[in-house]
Amino acid sequence: FGLGDLSPGAASRTRRRALLIRKTPRREGGSRRKCRFAVWRRRTSPAGTKLRQVGALQSLRLENEDWELYNLNEDWSQANDPAARMPDKVAQKKSLFLIESARNLNLPIGGGMWSTPLFHPEDAPATAYREWTFSGLISLMPEPAAPRVGKANNTVTMDLDVPANANGVLYSIGGFGGGRICFVKEGVLSYEYNLFMMHRIKLSAHEKLPTGKVKIEVQEWHAAPRPGSPIDVTLKVNGKIVAKGLVPIPVASWWTNNDGFGIGSDLGSPVSADYCDQVPFKFNGAIGTTRIAYPKEE
Repeated sequence: FGLGDLSPGAASRTRRRALLIRKTPRREGGSRRKCRFAVWRRRTSPAGTKLRQVGALQSLRLENEDWELYNLNEDWSQANDPAARMPDKVAQKKSLFLIESARNLNLPIGGGMWSTPLFHPEDAPATAYREWTFSGLISLMPEPAAPRVGKANNTVTMDLDVPANANGVLYSIGGFGGGRICFVKEGVLSYEYNLFMMHRIKLSAHEKLPTGKVKIEVQEWHAAPRPGSPIDVTLKVNGKIVAKGLVPIPVASWWTNNDGFGIGSDLGSPVSADYCDQVPFKFNGAIGTTRIAYPKEE
């Protein structure tokens, strides 16, 4: 079954597929719930044999579960499970799995799913700051270090010098595959929430921005104190509400690891298709101070 010999002598062998063990936890009544499986491949090197995990286990517990056994050299489709007649082999491979998991810091099994949108997105990596003050432009600030606009309750206030027929991005996070953005096109203040291209929530003012010194404010407020609850969005210009709307299904975790947070332009892929032929769609006015803050009670 391929993984029994982990000695340096195995380094003389070429790369080969090895064992697949799949866990199937039992439900009450004896029925089984299929889990995703773990596939291990063995690679050789002068330093000896190394293992690389290329799959994932969905279950968070190892107790009270069935383990399936497959010889991938002969049964890649996993049609024949000899676990019942080979308990010693299952015990050997299970022990090996746990040893290698501990050695590679893979325990607890499934622990990497803790901070995903399915369980506890509030525990995902994020900065401890609750308010920011930016002067001028910002480009591609990594999302874990950036304000959680579009996800946490927040208020963004920007001091602008607006030219006639203003155009350009005011601030954005994410990219074309998902993100949120506040921009001006042909003088009109607009907001878009791009839910991974499945839904695009758009808000726009009914009239153009005034020219000269202008203060805009964008408020995003969750309808309930839990991640993923709908967001009420309000756009203000010089203290006057110019647009309101609801984002019914917001993102609870990260948008992307590639496109970050920016002020004054969108240097990654465009969040909105409204300016995709004009990227990076740099704001043609001047941006002074941008303030972003979470409410005190959060």
